[in-house]
Amino acid sequence: MAEWWNALDSSLQIFYLIAFGSTGILCIQLVMNLLGVAGHDVIEGTDAPEMPSETPDLAEHASGLGILSFRTLTAFFVGFGWTGVTMLKAGNSIEVASAVAMVVGFIFLYSVFMVMKAIFGLSESGNVNPANAQGKIATVYTTIPKKGDGSGQIQVIIQSRSREMPAITEEEEPIKPGTPVEVVKVISGNTMVVRRTTG
Repeated sequence: MAEWWNALDSSLQIFYLIAFGSTGILCIQLVMNLLGVAGHDVIEGTDAPEMPSETPDLAEHASGLGILSFRTLTAFFVGFGWTGVTMLKAGNSIEVASAVAMVVGFIFLYSVFMVMKAIFGLSESGNVNPANAQGKIATVYTTIPKKGDGSGQIQVIIQSRSREMPAITEEEEPIKPGTPVEVVKVISGNTMVVRRTTG
């Protein structure tokens, strides 16, 4: 194994590291999903009901988290890494290999985005009711910006299922990952308004 690795040039080693690393992370994600440990990514672009007039400052942040998520980025690097390996082994230059790998990586990213968007749409029409999260204690998954600056993500148990949901806050300071928060209310169908717990 060591001899095989040392025989590779540095460019091929880098692509292999990206390919192996991202594929390993992807496998871990799949196992966690099968075991019910991880919830679904929340994807920007799902339709949202009209916001009530009493919360105008929150309406613009109710559509989700965007195309970039941990899962879509992992998919990008899987496509990027293995395409780069294939192109270099086929005798292409590092420039050509990198360019093609970027294109394939973005195709992988967008494909996973569309799949997760479809899954999220199905889950919204299923039996899990996000409104049941109101009053529950959750954990911040990605930073929640201060009031009016956008949305982050929390991990919360809804009907015995761990789910990742978009979240905003009315506080004047951002809330960092790992911080326990309370779900104050649910707006626009699935977006959680949260505040730091006092306990």
